[in-house]
Amino acid sequence: IIIEDRNKNDIVFNLNPAQEIMHDNLTGRDLRVKASQLGSTTFDLMRGYKKVITERNTTAVVVAHEEFLTQRLLARVRHVHDRLPIPDNKKPKLAHNSSYEMTFPSLRSTFYIGTAGAKVFGRGEPIHFFLGSEVAFWPDPHKILDPTEQRVPLDGEMILESTPNGEGTEREPNVFYQMVQEALNGDGIWNLLQLPWWLEIE
Repeated sequence: IIIEDRNKNDIVFNLNPAQEIMHDNLTGRDLRVKASQLGSTTFDLMRGYKKVITERNTTAVVVAHEEFLTQRLLARVRHVHDRLPIPDNKKPKLAHNSSYEMTFPSLRSTFYIGTAGAKVFGRGEPIHFFLGSEVAFWPDPHKILDPTEQRVPLDGEMILESTPNGEGTEREPNVFYQMVQEALNGDGIWNLLQLPWWLEIE
């Protein structure tokens, strides 16, 4: 597949060293502390997109921390879809293509994207692939994470990733920080992966 790099060039998507580590450590319930510009979000966007165009009845949801990033992430997925290196008659057809949703009716699959402060996807349907991006910066993570954990089946995937954003305060502790501390202590369901800045080739 073709993606756009940070220098605005269209390039073939090959895993970089950090993404290879991510790939080799996937468990289905992944908590990821990362440096910026390692390709963590791109890695999971591509995995979610692949699922909705190759697996029937699949719902993929991505939640980012701010509106600008939300729009950029979905634009990145559209960029990949538009440039799939296959004939148009073989490419899964889009029936609904809005600023928040891409629907593939022949597969009955949907790719949703939303912002942490706004609930743009329904609460009833199962979520087979969930990516929470920059969770340490979400205003109230429990409002999204608590119901989402109930909607992701055991064989589904849930990935929460973020650059660090401190411990928070006693009155408003940082939920992502708390989750990382629990994982470091071996508590809970999350597999913790830490990706330092020196994995970035440049």
